[in-house]
Formats: sequence, C-alpha cells, structure tokens
Amino acid sequence: MAENNNDDEKSSLLQDVGLLVFLSLFSATAILMALTGNILLNVIYLFCTVMLLMITYFFGILPSLISNIVFIAIQAIIMIYQYVSQTARIPWQLSFWMVIPMLLSLALYSMTKNQVAFKSLTES
Repeated sequence: MAENNNDDEKSSLLQDVGLLVFLSLFSATAILMALTGNILLNVIYLFCTVMLLMITYFFGILPSLISNIVFIAIQAIIMIYQYVSQTARIPWQLSFWMVIPMLLSLALYSMTKNQVAFKSLTES
C-alpha cells in the first residue's frame, strides 16, 4: 500500500514538473515570437505546433516525434529552397521553430502520460 502511494506521489511530481516545463517553453515561444517580428510565419508555425501537440495528446509520443521530424524537414526544405532560388533571405531568427515544437511535445507527453494511461485502463 505504501509503495503504491509512493508511485502516485512520484507520478504527480513528474506531472507537475512537466506542466512547469510546458508553461516555461510556451512563455519562451511567446517571447521569441515577439522578438522575431515575422508575424505571418510565426502564426503558421504556431498553428503547426498546436497541431503537433494535438497529435501528441491523442496519439502518443511516437506519432508525435515522427510528425515533428516531418515538420523540421519541411522547414529545412523551405529554407534550402529560399537559399537556392535567392527569392528571399533566410529568416534565421525563426530557426527556434525547429526545436520548440519537439520540446513542447515532450513536455506535454510527460505531463499527460499518466492521465492517458489511466483513461485507457478505465476504458478496458
């Protein structure tokens, strides 16, 4: 009984740490979005990030990481295309979008993994 209570406290602590990391990363994202000033690309990348977070919540970590890698690849292809065609200069200040979505997905997963595991146990 005491071991089960210890596991509950440990998982609750990990959920709290995940929440704090998630909120810190979103705050950092807001600050970086304000500093870059590229409103259209920031809104598009923010929408994609929210979609990636929904994939993380509903489908788990593996589909989320695969989706994040695809998102990074698409960003890299767009940057390479801009560099090769010289249609526009590469907005290097937006490169934080290659890292932040994956970190947010990992934080969301660590925050909700016990909740999702509990939900799947009650459904079966």
